[in-house]
Amino acid sequence: MKRPAVIAHRGASAAAPENTLPAFQLAMRQGADGIELDVHLTADGIPVVIHDETIDRTGTGTGRVADMRLEQLRKYDFGVWKDPSFAGTRIPTLSDVLMLLDGWQGSLNIELKTDVVRYPGIEAAVLKLVADADRQSRTHISSFHHESLAVCRRLNTGIELAALLDHHQIPDLPALKRMGVTAIHPDVRDATGAHVRRWHREGFLVRSYTVDPKPLVLWQALCGSDAVITNRPLESALFLGHFFRKGQGRLRTDGK
Repeated sequence: MKRPAVIAHRGASAAAPENTLPAFQLAMRQGADGIELDVHLTADGIPVVIHDETIDRTGTGTGRVADMRLEQLRKYDFGVWKDPSFAGTRIPTLSDVLMLLDGWQGSLNIELKTDVVRYPGIEAAVLKLVADADRQSRTHISSFHHESLAVCRRLNTGIELAALLDHHQIPDLPALKRMGVTAIHPDVRDATGAHVRRWHREGFLVRSYTVDPKPLVLWQALCGSDAVITNRPLESALFLGHFFRKGQGRLRTDGK
């Protein structure tokens, strides 16, 4: 049994403001195997990294990302809501993040947030930035809106695609295969051993979200998930380290 990879959900978001450069920098310093982030499209067609369709929760302003130009969005603070020490943090573009990750060997999970607002052209814009940054082999595109994944496959035959699943959602595995999807990202409550084994038999990688409590982290390792997507990458990695042999990634059997 192999140790699951640890993917930092919106960066190291338990300790730093989610989906910001400080959160991604911290995730890298903490030794995360990968980083997950969310992308929307501004009114002037620029991919920006933020989870919600509006800036109301994490920014100091209000309004929809789709209705604002990047210049407008840059006026707001996206760090102070987490802690005053993060005051002055601005919304990052996807290009900003790719520059930050230049030379880093971890994986990047880009979630296209097209399940509420469709954002025409977002797939092409994101794929171009990934290709220009020469990160395609270390990047996978995920979305709850699976049609976005189909669009990505039509535009790019090589990049890895991952289908996000809502809680209790039953995936149409043949349809996902026809789209060229090769990974499933289920709600952790649905990532049981039986489900993970079935998805593996069908040829899919499995990365579960959002896995924070330590018992859930270990449970996902025992279920065989390939990765855990967590807000606490350092804690999750250290906890898993107690159960897996250093350097081998295999479950300990000596009880030490």
